[in-house]
Amino acid sequence: MTNMTTTKFLYLSRSDVETIDLPLARVIEAVELALSEKAHGRTDMPPKHWISLSEHRFFSAMSSTVPAADAVICKWQSGSSENAKIGLPYITGLLFLNDLHTGLTIAVMDSTWITGIRTAAASAVTARCLANPDPKILGIIGCGVQGRFTVAAMQEVFPGIETVRAYDVLPAALERFAQEMPAAHGVDVIPCEGPRDVAEGAQIVITGGFIKPDADRVMEAEWLTPGATAVAIDYDCYWTPQAIHDVDGFFTDDVRQMEHLKEYGYFVDTPPATAEIGEVVAGLKPGRTSTDQILLAMNLGVSVEDVTTARAVYDAARERQIGAWLDL
Repeated sequence: MTNMTTTKFLYLSRSDVETIDLPLARVIEAVELALSEKAHGRTDMPPKHWISLSEHRFFSAMSSTVPAADAVICKWQSGSSENAKIGLPYITGLLFLNDLHTGLTIAVMDSTWITGIRTAAASAVTARCLANPDPKILGIIGCGVQGRFTVAAMQEVFPGIETVRAYDVLPAALERFAQEMPAAHGVDVIPCEGPRDVAEGAQIVITGGFIKPDADRVMEAEWLTPGATAVAIDYDCYWTPQAIHDVDGFFTDDVRQMEHLKEYGYFVDTPPATAEIGEVVAGLKPGRTSTDQILLAMNLGVSVEDVTTARAVYDAARERQIGAWLDL
């Protein structure tokens, strides 16, 4: 600990964080550490604090500590399906990084990039735990910023992915995605007319729609190909309750948080989870046990992933002298 960090904190704007551009492999490593530490009981993570301002906007606070990363965080964010109309990402916010030993805030950073990249990394870690080897076809529902992050993260763990079946409720988003992804990632993009069209034939399916309790839940397990793995990053907002019961294995990143969110209108008819993803990462419980199983994971987004990712961003910023030091 230097004298500087006891009297000042490092401010990292969205531009600063994006300039650091932490490699995906490093983020995936950070996410795996966070999930494994959580599975072993070596973290502290209360459920999200949630405020639903309206059916179109929510606010949430997420906090946790991962002693192995020597840090604790609190992330304050907001999300809205209306943000795209005003040129904003779906989720925006700030993350506060504190030193475990002094309790002082050592960094305040924009959390937009961190949330997007760690969510995609968690999807990739989940798919690596649950999917059959060497998938070729990825399905993406939701073609905004998160969809782009997800293609990159999936290719990091599955270099053989060559086709992306894609759908978005916003035709312009789907069109941009179809234009940009082939050049950016060398994949063929097949624009689809709806969720069922995405699911049929895809070996891994990611649903990333809007998070709202009154969502039109349409996704059915029977649409998935035998052996497919699905990862929902939009709570249960795309999946019918029956679909969650019909899959051969149901996983999540945090059972406690899933139970907590029931009072807000999510997961009201959800079966017990087969295991938490962290338990599979840590080797404490099995993931896929046969090649023809249809598996579904609902990743709620856990703040232990923010801890390890933000710590890596902070360390890289200090090393590269990025950001501004401000008085506490």
